[in-house]
Formats: sequence, structure tokens, C-alpha cells
Amino acid sequence: MRAKAVLIMSAAVLNAGGGIAAPESAGGRLPWGITRVDLDGDGRRDMIVRSWRENHNAHGFSVYDVFVWKEKTLHRVVLPKRKGGGYALSIASVQGADCVVRDVYLMHRQGRAMLMLAERPLGQGYAAAETVTFSLLRVEELKEAVPGTPRFVLTKAKQKHTAKPYCDVDDAFRAEGGP
Repeated sequence: MRAKAVLIMSAAVLNAGGGIAAPESAGGRLPWGITRVDLDGDGRRDMIVRSWRENHNAHGFSVYDVFVWKEKTLHRVVLPKRKGGGYALSIASVQGADCVVRDVYLMHRQGRAMLMLAERPLGQGYAAAETVTFSLLRVEELKEAVPGTPRFVLTKAKQKHTAKPYCDVDDAFRAEGGP
């Protein structure tokens, strides 16, 4: 009960205009911890949390959790799964000792913050070079309340493929940017 109260109070403090300021750049890597930006265009600062999931090998990964404020409630934003349906509660990077093959960046487009997912096929392995796909993701509120579906999802607003292959999606982002 006490832990729940602390979590609710922490969320209330972060929603009250405090918290971590939004990045001022046109886009880039999210910092560790909490980033407060308007993700749904309503003028309120929503929340992205970046954390690390240790794997005790070369394949630990970043985990990104996305939340938006609506009607004084902090809602989780989910990502539709490509295969098998359903939704992923978080977005995870994919990386090895050689290269990062999937990661998330923060972009500012159309007057609001959006997430960009950069990923490439694993191909011949983590050290292989492949074309990178940049997918600009926006928060969408599902208006139809179908039982079992979430209220907020990340949907693709735009997609772009790199002109040349890269091993690391960070290199592709620095060289070619996103959509």
C-alpha cells in the first residue's frame, strides 16, 4: 500500500510541471531515466522512461516505456506486435558486442515529440551491414473501445530506408537521420 502511494505521488509531482525538461534538439538518443515531452499534441508533458535490462553478456538492452496523461490518469502506450497480434508493453533495443541493430530516438515533428524506431535485419549476424529502416511513431488514441484493446498505441506516421547499409543503427541515424 505504501509503495502504491509513493508511485501515485511521484506521478502527480511529475505531472505538475516539474520533472525533467524536454530535449531542445531536433532529435536524438533519449537519456537514461525520465524524459518529459508532449507526445500526443495536447500540450501536456507526457513521459518516456529509458532503462537498462542487463543480460550478463554482450546482449543487454535498453527498454523504453511510454506514457501519456489523459483525464488526470497516466496511460501506458503500447506498440502493436508485427507477428501474432497483440501488443508489446515496452520497446526494447537489440544489440550485440559489434553493433546496435534496433533502437529508439526522440524526434520533434509537426509541433510535437515523436519516437523513431531504427532497425535493420540481423542478416548474417550482429556485425553484418544491412539497410536500416527508420519508422516515425506517433501516439494514437483508439476511439473505438473494443474489449481487450488498449486506448493508446504507437502507430507508424512515416517510414524511410537508408540509402546504404550500416552495421549500427546509430551510425545510420547520424549519417542519414530519420524521416
